[in-house]
Amino acid sequence: MISLALNCEFGKMRIRPHINLKEKLADLAGSLAIITSAPYGYPDFITYEINKADIIDLWSQIKPALKRDLEQAQTIDSKLANMFDAFESGDAQAGRDTAWALYNMNVKKLRSEER
Repeated sequence: MISLALNCEFGKMRIRPHINLKEKLADLAGSLAIITSAPYGYPDFITYEINKADIIDLWSQIKPALKRDLEQAQTIDSKLANMFDAFESGDAQAGRDTAWALYNMNVKKLRSEER
């Protein structure tokens, strides 16, 4: 299976070969750390829109694979929506605080039925 993802380095769409859940979770954690710079602290090669699209893409691939941490997945859904709403309404500090809260949930440790 091949999925589309954003190449933040160049800001263009690229093909991300199928990667396992552990790698996707690590990518999600990294993207959450990056969005804490929004909206003005991004390097030249990334934007809020690119970062947001990458988080949405990763979460849409991760969530269906989760079988054990379903309550935490619902919390993540809610926090992601709140985070994006905050950024898009101009409350960057609330967006960054929510991003850090998500990151500190240790999303890299979410579990699928494989474990």
